[in-house]
Amino acid sequence: MLFSLLENAVEACAQDGKIQVSYTVQSEPSSVNAVIRVKDNGCGMGADMLEQIFDPFYTTKFTGRGLGLAAVSGIVKVHGGEIDVESIDGSGSEFTIRLPLLAD
Repeated sequence: MLFSLLENAVEACAQDGKIQVSYTVQSEPSSVNAVIRVKDNGCGMGADMLEQIFDPFYTTKFTGRGLGLAAVSGIVKVHGGEIDVESIDGSGSEFTIRLPLLAD
């Protein structure tokens, strides 16, 4: 899951691009979540692309691709989490994954 996000970030960045990965634990009134963020300063995405990025087989790259973000979304949802993305065309993207933590 994390590998797919990192692979997309690397492909979106130019040679001098930057990628930040962070992990935090957030306590909310009804749960405790692990929050993973992957942020890049790559090419970003417009609104039309953002609407489709989690669709199976949607790709802006060569044929045979397009399952990465669909798989990431499926894995996150199966584990009771959620994934959000913020992006500005030409200014990079930030993916935020929230996964519930199990109590001991």
